[in-house]
Amino acid sequence: MWIFLIQFFAGALARAPDSRRRLRLSPILAQTDVIGDSDHHRNCYTHEMSHSSPPAALNGPLRGEIAHYRHRNQLALGKTASMCIPLGVVFTSIAAGGAMLYAVAGVCALIALVAAVPLIKNPPAAISASQTEFKDGDFPAVAYWAPLLPIAAPLLASPLADSFPDPSLDPLLQVLLGGLYLGLATALALWSMFSRAYRVGRRRLARILSQDSLDGVTDARLQAVTDHSNVIAALCACGAVDGNEASVGALSKLSGIPVAQIEELLPQLSRLGVINVNQTGALLKPKKWQVSLTEAGIRCMGQLNRLFRL
Repeated sequence: MWIFLIQFFAGALARAPDSRRRLRLSPILAQTDVIGDSDHHRNCYTHEMSHSSPPAALNGPLRGEIAHYRHRNQLALGKTASMCIPLGVVFTSIAAGGAMLYAVAGVCALIALVAAVPLIKNPPAAISASQTEFKDGDFPAVAYWAPLLPIAAPLLASPLADSFPDPSLDPLLQVLLGGLYLGLATALALWSMFSRAYRVGRRRLARILSQDSLDGVTDARLQAVTDHSNVIAALCACGAVDGNEASVGALSKLSGIPVAQIEELLPQLSRLGVINVNQTGALLKPKKWQVSLTEAGIRCMGQLNRLFRL
């Protein structure tokens, strides 16, 4: 019975609603004629943009593409938990010992193997931007004191240990609860590791777009972001924004665009100031060039969000 409960719980996590799974690749709409080259169009555009509400960090036409590349790059929490929870029960069963618990371990090992097949067939790209500098707001306040919890919690709870009765649980239930705890903790740790760079980049996006500034927003840059939205979305998905960098080779692996094609786009996007290309090293091959989305490119993303909501 407990085995079926574990399998049901793991399956429910794997089937949990995930917007990344439902979102399809949503290219930028081809309505670039709204962005005029005349002074009249520019003035009207700037007036309308300056009086509209601030955009969400990852909302608008690029959201579907960013979600698409995130799905290719990161581990889904539900799928990871459906594999890690049975594995946790395997370890706790073997540690407890006993013929019945060894049988439970065998069944859970088979469940974990079946759950691991999709991850083995379609492994994540696991591309993470390198964080060259730390800025205010990159991490929430809880990230600074959470590492102290494993040390502080036992010390705070020890005076209260005698106040609670010693619970006596069935050995099988102890094994299942221990495996559940171990599996969930491992799944959360893996998910956090694979999504850390994206979460830092998302906070930088939100901070820049919350300023509601038009500094650096031009028609040429808006057109470049529109035409090359796949490259921009891939940079956002791996967290390569506002100083954090990803190599051209990693960007090619994530986006599926050949390195030679990305290499052709870099001079134009860099000249416009949409991206920053770090070519440090005279003998550095283009595949190892480091790319980052600039503040101007991020603001152009925000203005496109507003433009397509008008």
